[in-house]
Parts: sequence; structure tokens; C-alpha cells
Amino acid sequence: MSRTETVIREKLYNVQGTTKLNLYDAGCSQQGTTFEFFGNISASPLGILRIQQVHVVYEPDSDIQYRFEDDEFHVQVFQAAKEEVLETYKKGFYYQGKEKKTYLLNCETASFVCETKFGSDLFHTGSDGMYADLAHMKQYYGMILRFYFSGDLFTFEELETRFLKLWKERKK
Repeated sequence: MSRTETVIREKLYNVQGTTKLNLYDAGCSQQGTTFEFFGNISASPLGILRIQQVHVVYEPDSDIQYRFEDDEFHVQVFQAAKEEVLETYKKGFYYQGKEKKTYLLNCETASFVCETKFGSDLFHTGSDGMYADLAHMKQYYGMILRFYFSGDLFTFEELETRFLKLWKERKK
């Protein structure tokens, strides 16, 4: 199946980096796995929050015989100590050798908790499965955190409000 993505709407915010980050399914412990994250993002006070509404088209192939379309929301948080590192992350790249560990974040009870030093929120995903991925970087190189949400569950404005409570805006 081929997948084509078109960004319909996008907003970027300069945010303050969090030092505390916890991402987990409150109803199902997955301790000791890469399906949850409890930790610190060290020495990375600068951040960018990007929220995108994406239109996705799936085309038929040998596995799937019908075409369908859907909207999704992609929410990305980039943190680092320097603006130029954030710009690199925004372009979809990162510095080789600066990554500590990668996490594929999973929920088994169709919800997950996101906690930062600014607050906490419970997100209902509509189903079990992977909801985000995190590249946890070494000190000063922060993180690349990407969330994926069904377009049926949230509005752009709702995600904007909720994520700006978790990562506070900063003056650039």
C-alpha cells in the first residue's frame, strides 16, 4: 500500500524545554521496555513545538484493494541547547552519535499520560498501539518527540491548547 501525506495546516511555536518527561500508559505498566519513558531531558532549554494536520491517502496495491483517505495530526517537540540544532531537527535530521536511546511509545488501554515540568495530561487515543516515538539525545542535544493522533479524535485547536500547557511558549 502506498501512502501519500499532504500537510493541510501547520503551526510552529517557540517553547521552553522541559527537564522532566514521563510518557506512559497509566493502566498498564510496561516497565523495563522502550514502550514508555520516565526521565530527564538535560541541558536543553530551547524548544520548538510543531502541530500539523495531515491529509493521508492510501492507494491500492497487492495487499489492499481499495483507496481510502483520512486526516491525522502530527505533533512534534524538538529540544536542544542551541537554535541551530533545533533547525536541524525541524528538517528531519539529527546528529549521528548524539542519540542515547530510541523509544516507540505504546499504550495498551487506549490512553497515555504525558507529564512535563509544566503539567500533565491524559490523552485518549481511540485504540491501543503506538502513539509516539522519542529520540532521547545526549546532554545539550535534547530530544525529538513525535506524536500521532487520528483526525477523528481531536481538533487542531484542542491539541494546540493541550500541548501549550505541557510546553510553555517562550520569546525568541
